[in-house]
Amino acid sequence: MSPTIKQKAARWVVFALMSVSILLSVTLFFFSWWASVISLVLFSSLYYHLIKLNREHNEEVEAYISTLSYRVKRVGEEALLEMPIGIMLINEDYTVEWSNPFLASWFNEDTLVGRSLYDVAETLVPLIKNEVNEQYIRLKDREYKVILKLEERLLYFFDVTEQVKIKKEI
Repeated sequence: MSPTIKQKAARWVVFALMSVSILLSVTLFFFSWWASVISLVLFSSLYYHLIKLNREHNEEVEAYISTLSYRVKRVGEEALLEMPIGIMLINEDYTVEWSNPFLASWFNEDTLVGRSLYDVAETLVPLIKNEVNEQYIRLKDREYKVILKLEERLLYFFDVTEQVKIKKEI
């Protein structure tokens, strides 16, 4: 994580104060060696605590980021599986490599994995071959907006049956 301008400024201030403290302790040595030793002990104690606090802060930040990353990953996984959007990954041979349960339920199947796209929805094949990014299609008496992400061989299915019905009525 890159330090902000305020963090850099604070580090320079602490460094400057530490340098002045060391310089004063060394200068004090010429007047009173025991006062110099006491000031160096106090300075060393302060320096130790600053390093300890900095390390604890860094550990807290790392723990927070780790927890946040885990939560974001879990939410992403849950959204992928539970979101009311059909998602399908296909390979070069137009075989379904993965689909979320929501999409499989539209086809009244437990899974679409391993099935040919020709069997599942043949109307999708020309869409993919012609590299059409977005298309409205009809499958099993429902209207879908299909968005194709060609590089990932990923298809998103949005059920727009109600919108199409309303559009026709208007």
